[in-house]
Amino acid sequence: MKLLKLDGYACPSPTAYKVALQAIDAESTGRNEKGIMSREMVRGEVHKIDVSWTNLTTEQAANILIKVKQESVTVAFFEGETETAKMYAGDRDLTLKSITGGKATWDLSFSLIEF
Repeated sequence: MKLLKLDGYACPSPTAYKVALQAIDAESTGRNEKGIMSREMVRGEVHKIDVSWTNLTTEQAANILIKVKQESVTVAFFEGETETAKMYAGDRDLTLKSITGGKATWDLSFSLIEF
C-alpha cells in the first residue's frame, strides 16, 4: 500500500508523514475587548499533510516536484483508509544531500493543503 499518490503517481515511501485536520474560520472570528471568543467556523476538517523524504534520487525528486508544481493536484492519501482530495502544495524545500559518482541524493519536504 502506498501512503501517497499525486495525480496517480505512487510516490516513494516518505520518511515523515503527518496528517492534520484544520478548521477554517471566518474573518469575523476573534476575541472582543473582554477577551471573549466569537467564532464562526466556515469549514471543518480540512486536510493538511506534512510530508518529507530523505535520500531521493534526482529522478524521484523531479517526479514528485513535477506533480506538485501545478495549481492543484489530486492526492490519494492514507488516513486509516485511503482518502482522495484536491490539494495544493505549499513551499517546497529541496536540499542536496550528497553527490557520489556523479549521482545526487536529495531531501524534499512540503505541505499539501486541501482546497
